[in-house]
Amino acid sequence: MATLFSCAVEPGSEREVLTLALGIAIAVVSVVKRHVFRGLPRARRLGIAGASMLVAWTATVLEHLVFFEVLDTVEHLAYFGAALALTSWIVSVPRGFAEPRGPG
Repeated sequence: MATLFSCAVEPGSEREVLTLALGIAIAVVSVVKRHVFRGLPRARRLGIAGASMLVAWTATVLEHLVFFEVLDTVEHLAYFGAALALTSWIVSVPRGFAEPRGPG
């Protein structure tokens, strides 16, 4: 089966590269549309969660090429940081935030 990578890279790495590419696209759109996110309470925590996910996805792709042990650790720490930031945001958002605000 032909793959995007040489034999040294594990099968299935194409999915990881695709995930990274989609993550980068989402990050670019998020930066361009940052005014939308500024309206959210504690928006910085969401930004930290997103940036941590991007770091994790980048480390996932790079760990197949160089410094496997280091980048594997970075990947898992970044996922942990993203989970903490997202959980922190969820807990800190005011209760009525998701309630409908009326016509408009």
